[in-house]
Amino acid sequence: MFKKFNHQFVYKYPLIWNTKIIPFALIALVIHFVFFAIGYQNAVVSSVQTHSYYNQESNATTINLFAILISVLVFIIWCFLYFRNNAFKAFYPKSNSSLFKEWLLIVLFGLLNFSYALSSIFGANLQTRNTMPREIALEHCKTISKASVFLQGSYKEGNWIDSMVNGNYQRFERDSFSFEGKKYALKSLMNKNMESFPFFNSYQDSLMRLQVQRWMKENKKAEIATIFQDYFAISNTHQLKSNITPATWMELVYSQPEFTKYTNIGTTERELQYEYENSEVEYAVEAAAGEQDFATDTTSVTLKKVDGQMYYYSKYYVSQQVLVKYYTTIAASWENPLLDWDFIMVVLYLSFGVSLLVFSFKVTAARSWLIALISLGVVQIILGIGTLLINFPMTFPALNILLFVMLCIYFSIICIQKKGKKWSGIALNQILWLLPGILPMIYTTVMYLVKKHSGYNNRYNFQTKSKVEEFPKIDWFEENGMLLVFINLAIVVLIMFTFSEIIKKWRGIPEE
Repeated sequence: MFKKFNHQFVYKYPLIWNTKIIPFALIALVIHFVFFAIGYQNAVVSSVQTHSYYNQESNATTINLFAILISVLVFIIWCFLYFRNNAFKAFYPKSNSSLFKEWLLIVLFGLLNFSYALSSIFGANLQTRNTMPREIALEHCKTISKASVFLQGSYKEGNWIDSMVNGNYQRFERDSFSFEGKKYALKSLMNKNMESFPFFNSYQDSLMRLQVQRWMKENKKAEIATIFQDYFAISNTHQLKSNITPATWMELVYSQPEFTKYTNIGTTERELQYEYENSEVEYAVEAAAGEQDFATDTTSVTLKKVDGQMYYYSKYYVSQQVLVKYYTTIAASWENPLLDWDFIMVVLYLSFGVSLLVFSFKVTAARSWLIALISLGVVQIILGIGTLLINFPMTFPALNILLFVMLCIYFSIICIQKKGKKWSGIALNQILWLLPGILPMIYTTVMYLVKKHSGYNNRYNFQTKSKVEEFPKIDWFEENGMLLVFINLAIVVLIMFTFSEIIKKWRGIPEE
């Protein structure tokens, strides 16, 4: 019964049968489901305190490598079955669009087979999103950001400031900065940086920081106490370690109005000492600066040796580092698409590129395909050397455009004369292989020349740090590069629709 069905299927749907798209599509869907499940499970965080993001990322890399390996194995098997039936293709009924349809089926197989890693990434991102609703994660990130002002960290304003003097920038050293009409020491909590999350842009971060600064300046102690209480509510939800309470935290850091007498609250219980980072020097310098400027606590960190390793232990600490890492991951999953457009683009171009390699092998002879591959490789090496010698950035794409035009002209002459294929099989292969990249190379060359001769490269005045002239059209192309990439693929499909009919007629030309 199966044999009879197979025979009928061959005669009714020869392209589908020959490309083996149905069985391999089913196999690919099963593999996609497996990788989705693996990626989903790998992103599960069972404990925020002890979860190893290094192991998670290492596992994700291993999963992606296995996805590539399986893609290659499936592709080899598919090629064996697909090309095995090449000898029978002459007996299949052919319509004008048959070659185009066959190429589309090859593209479809490529999309299914080369995207297993995407399923793993999709599963991981989906699991991370399912960990917490966006609104709750957003509020938690706001609390963690505001609380970070009162933890060990860097300062925003530095010792040096650039000022305009007689039309030129000059650098001056200072020991304080101004905030809303009042001067504060550079080591004041008023000058602390704030932890940032993917939820917020720089403007939103600055508004939250300004809000905390004004609370400190206006002595709104209750508002700051609320931040500490909300922070510990988040920390306790994840069962994180800490050796202080919200009340203790307030006593240790709140010293209105100057906010210079405070104790450093560590962001983790202990940190490994890295000798190449000169950690001892960093802490010594910080302590010395504290003793000179104001009476800050210089005993908030102790050095201990545990199992042969030196660690810095914080006298007072909260588990800020693991909390930031956890919520950064969650925020990134909500702010970014479930699948990155760059990854999708890679899969699309890989599928199109491989499909054209397979398709060209199918419509030409193996000898022509191999000669075309070797000769094109040699030509690209020569063009690369020529680019280095000429020392012009657009030499390589310009020469490839010229090569593509010459190949098209030669192939057109052969198709018009119809006196023999000669070397047109080699030209056809190289035309198909260069096709996806020819429009991007034209775009790159044209944009380079337009920017150079329109003044776009000199649109900034670095002394005044402002734009001299606007170029809205060029800016649009720069901002919509990803859109142009997908438009290029759409154009390739349209070209292949027409070109496949030309190839079909070309195949009827005698060899000599």
